[in-house]
Amino acid sequence: IEHVRSLENLALLYQSEGEDAKAESYWKEAYSLCKQFTEINPSEYIYTLTDLAEYYLSKKEVVKAESFLNEAEMKTKTLFGSQHPRYARCLDDLTEIRILQKNYPEASSLAAKASEIYKSQLSNSRFHLSEYELGLYLKHFEYKLDRDYYLAVLYPECADVAMDNTRFFKSFLLQNTQTMYRVYQKDSVGRSLLDELKSYHRRLGKELEKPLREQVDIAEIEE
Repeated sequence: IEHVRSLENLALLYQSEGEDAKAESYWKEAYSLCKQFTEINPSEYIYTLTDLAEYYLSKKEVVKAESFLNEAEMKTKTLFGSQHPRYARCLDDLTEIRILQKNYPEASSLAAKASEIYKSQLSNSRFHLSEYELGLYLKHFEYKLDRDYYLAVLYPECADVAMDNTRFFKSFLLQNTQTMYRVYQKDSVGRSLLDELKSYHRRLGKELEKPLREQVDIAEIEE
């Protein structure tokens, strides 16, 4: 297993340097070696399978990526279950493939399934995740929101999914303000977002202090 990880690290190194031939060679060698130990260590095989699929996906080699991802999705669901983050990752990757294939209805369906898993993970895990782990979850969910918006532009019928996820994210941040404050203080982008959120809170508070007939822009601020 350690040799497999060394091969994968070399693949990532050459991939980052744009040496695709060497990167692909190391990815395939890691996959071939890991496949020999599938029965002994099935989880490691799934990780390597997914990594290889994502390498081909990054190169827009859809046919190769889809072949590996279909196997990864099936084995991940069997081993980890359909509510595991690793399974959501497979659904995310398959969403990217469907977008490249311009199969937007299927992409929307897969994206929605992945979102439900991530929302469940955030809701159920926030009390026992470390701040670092929670930060990773939140940053990934923010990335998913960007992808949801992009997909909604391509396929307006899925705009409701993007809106639902945005409302969930907003609600989660509002309900966990103190934890979010500690998480987002760790980088400049996070601090900027947090300051903007606090600004809206102040504006909303000032408006709600006024008599009802004098309140303005409540709906706009809440959005």
